[in-house]
Amino acid sequence: MKFSECNKNQQWAVRMMQKLGYGDICGLQIKDGQPQASPAPELWQTEKFGINKPMKGILLEDFELHKQHVCFLKHIETLKNGVLPIIQIHDGLPLVYKRKVSSGLI
Repeated sequence: MKFSECNKNQQWAVRMMQKLGYGDICGLQIKDGQPQASPAPELWQTEKFGINKPMKGILLEDFELHKQHVCFLKHIETLKNGVLPIIQIHDGLPLVYKRKVSSGLI
């Protein structure tokens, strides 16, 4: 899947992850299976000494999405509506997301 094939909400989410580099996106709103820029999620950037550098593809107008971006976009489509409390970003890619579960699950 290419970046140009994404809608504007998906492109916004991918660029946000690329610009963040390393850190957490907290409180990302999902509406009709799409990430929402408003209300804006909270961003927490992790600084890695001597390693922070622009992410690959950040300056390109179009590029092939990484498998993790594609999986993330497909996953949020299945969620339909809601909030992702914490998404961990590593090297501009969605690594994992955390959600609260009931204590009865354990």
